[in-house]
Amino acid sequence: MEQVIPNHREGFTFCPLQKACIPEGSNADPDAYIYSIQGHLKEFRGLPSEIDLTKWIRIREVLLSRTGNFIGGWLKRRIFHLDLSLEVYGKELAMELAQENGQEEIYHPATMKCLPVIA
Repeated sequence: MEQVIPNHREGFTFCPLQKACIPEGSNADPDAYIYSIQGHLKEFRGLPSEIDLTKWIRIREVLLSRTGNFIGGWLKRRIFHLDLSLEVYGKELAMELAQENGQEEIYHPATMKCLPVIA
């Protein structure tokens, strides 16, 4: 995980069970969408230290051991965002779950784009 962040500063979705980033673009399932699980977002000024990253992961160790749960990370306006994400199938379901969580966007790996959550 320590190598994922420096190599993917623009953003990544990491599967702890496979110890790899999920497929994106033409390699991704077009029906898969990623939304954040409420209450797990952590923001850092700049990149997180190894100590901060390890602490964040240990607190969520049980959740990260479940199939379909991912670590999401992205840099926006000099703030690095780290969250616990879940993969779901179907845009409508992803939008509904994200809206319930008060999210502004969901991620679509096949197009490698964040999509605004429609209210």
